[in-house]
Amino acid sequence: FDAASTSWNGISIDSGVLSLSDFIISNAEKNVGGGIYISGESNVVLYDGSIVNNHAYGEAGGLYIMNNSEVTIEKVLFDYNTVGLYTGGAIRTNAGSTTTISYSTFVNNCSGSDGNAIANAGGTILMSNSIIWGNTHCNNRSLIANFSGTLDFTYSNIEFDVEGAVGVIYTDWQLNETNISGDPLYTD
Repeated sequence: FDAASTSWNGISIDSGVLSLSDFIISNAEKNVGGGIYISGESNVVLYDGSIVNNHAYGEAGGLYIMNNSEVTIEKVLFDYNTVGLYTGGAIRTNAGSTTTISYSTFVNNCSGSDGNAIANAGGTILMSNSIIWGNTHCNNRSLIANFSGTLDFTYSNIEFDVEGAVGVIYTDWQLNETNISGDPLYTD
């Protein structure tokens, strides 16, 4: 889906079921949930795709997850998603949602406030075998913002110690022994 070449403006799902594989969602622009907006106890699976170059004016440039929705994300690239005002360049979750992420990459995402890659406000995010790197190009705010809820990241490569930036804010979560923080050496 490319909003630049059609009148399409992202995906919105409310109280539904959606499964996408082998997809690209790009160039969408909305108030919240630039690429995908999920609410109303929806059940969504995103597999082997890209959510790139989407923009939200308020929150969640790439993906907004709320209202007890359950989302599974596997092998998805979040790249150059932006938010004008608030949080969650790539993903913003809240209101009892559960998001499971594996084998995914977050790079070059930016928010107007904290959580350039991920912002969580009351949800649960379980992430494994993923990369969060290079999400500070727009500001020196946090890469991950956990205002409330649960973060459980394992076996992942998470960029910490960025000059002038805070790795994770509003939480006692720390890099545990199963995670690393080393340049993934991206190539074109």
